[in-house]
Amino acid sequence: MVPRSCSVAPHRRAAASVSWRSSSPMAALTLNYLGAIAAEQGRAAEARELLAECLALSGDHGYVWCLEIANFVLGRLALGADQALAATHFRASLALQQSLREPWRALLTLESCADLLLLRHETLAAARLCGATEQLRGTIAVLRPPIYAAAYAAMRQRLGARLGPASLQEAMLAGQPLTLEQALAYALRCLETE
Repeated sequence: MVPRSCSVAPHRRAAASVSWRSSSPMAALTLNYLGAIAAEQGRAAEARELLAECLALSGDHGYVWCLEIANFVLGRLALGADQALAATHFRASLALQQSLREPWRALLTLESCADLLLLRHETLAAARLCGATEQLRGTIAVLRPPIYAAAYAAMRQRLGARLGPASLQEAMLAGQPLTLEQALAYALRCLETE
């Protein structure tokens, strides 16, 4: 978690004197991190602005890793407000993860997709993704970053309340045999429907 006292605003003032439109991957990465910090600090409008700039720069120059992270953060920002927009960003992140194959990033996106599916009342699909991610985290020894732990725990609690213990366990068991590639494909299929 980024301390509230650590503000992005001074960096934005400094950034005004720098051309972010350079082709530097560091510029795209910096925009990504500043956008993620702004999002965590609750400054959604600033986060969206920074991440939109990152998407433009990364798209122009093929910085796939930055495209994936920006779409992930924008998807999380849209979760409560615009489910269709969240789905669009998560689909982009999932598709990029199919080629990047970064398990730690892919698992975060899959868990966020489960949150979106739960919001869309697709509880069984959300539970299957949770089963897949929890099994994969154990199998490949990838811990959930602490900054996302509370959101995941809250989503799992809502999921359990909606399904009940027996149905939750059954649905999660159905997701456990999925490989990372299969879980990514499953999440993409689930997000195709609005």
